[in-house]
Amino acid sequence: MLTITVNGKEYPLEGCENLAELLDKLSITPQKMAVELNFEIIPHHALATTKIKAGDQIEIIQFVGGG
Repeated sequence: MLTITVNGKEYPLEGCENLAELLDKLSITPQKMAVELNFEIIPHHALATTKIKAGDQIEIIQFVGGG
């Protein structure tokens, strides 16, 4: 089975061709997140066009307000 790494855990790649599909499958709203693919931050407008492949490392970080 082909896998990617999401926040340090292996995840099956099946059914996801790009970052937008992955976020949808994980039920994550991208507007409140920063997404990093292989140590590069991906802008929100590019999530649907950024392809993912086996072995990719993805970090999804939620913005938290505070003071």
